[in-house]
Amino acid sequence: MGRSEHPHPRDGHAARASTHHDHRGRRDRRAPRDRSSHRPLPHPPGRSPRGARGRRNQHHHSAPTEQAWRIITDHRLYGQLAPNLSDVTVTSSHDGAPRARQCTSTGGKTWNETCTLWDEGRGFAIDVDTSTYPYPLRSLAAMWSVEPAPSGSSARMRFAYQPLATPRGGLFAIMFRAAFPPILRRIEAGWAGEARRAGDRGHE
Repeated sequence: MGRSEHPHPRDGHAARASTHHDHRGRRDRRAPRDRSSHRPLPHPPGRSPRGARGRRNQHHHSAPTEQAWRIITDHRLYGQLAPNLSDVTVTSSHDGAPRARQCTSTGGKTWNETCTLWDEGRGFAIDVDTSTYPYPLRSLAAMWSVEPAPSGSSARMRFAYQPLATPRGGLFAIMFRAAFPPILRRIEAGWAGEARRAGDRGHE
C-alpha cells in the first residue's frame, strides 16, 4: 500500500501528546527534528477543526529510528499497552503495509480501523469505524510517527476525535481529556520497556 495523504478526521477535537527522554530516561525538551532527511508528515488526521483542543506527546529514547518504527508498528503490542484494549489484529495488508485492523476492547467489543496513511519507516494513520465503536464518538482518527533525534529517536502519537452531540458524548469528551495523559504515559512506558529489552537482546 502506497503513501496516502488523507489520514485526517472529518472534524472534532485534536489531541496530541510530547515527552522527551534521553538515554538515561530523563526528560529532554530540546530534541529537534532532523529536517534535512525527513520531510514533515501530514498534520494528524483531518483538517484542523475549528475549536479543536489538543495535547502533544512525543516519546524520545535512545533506540534507533528503525527499532522505534518496529515498536510503534507492533499492533499486538499496542493492544497490550492501551488500557481499553485486549487485542489488535491486522486483518488486511499489502506488500507488508496494513490496510485494516480489528481492535477488541477489554469488554469484548470489536471494531474495525482503516489505514489511511503508510509512510514506511516514518508514520502511519488510521480511521476508526465508529458505527460499532463502544464509545460515544462520531469520528476518531490517529497517527503514529517516528523521526530521528540527537540521542536516538522520537515516537509521536496524535489523535483527533469528535464526540456525539449527546449528553453522553459530551461527558465522555470531558472524561477522555482527563484520562488521555495517563493513557499515553502507559503506552510510552511500554514502548520504552520494549526498546530496552530489544537492546538487551542485541547485546547477548
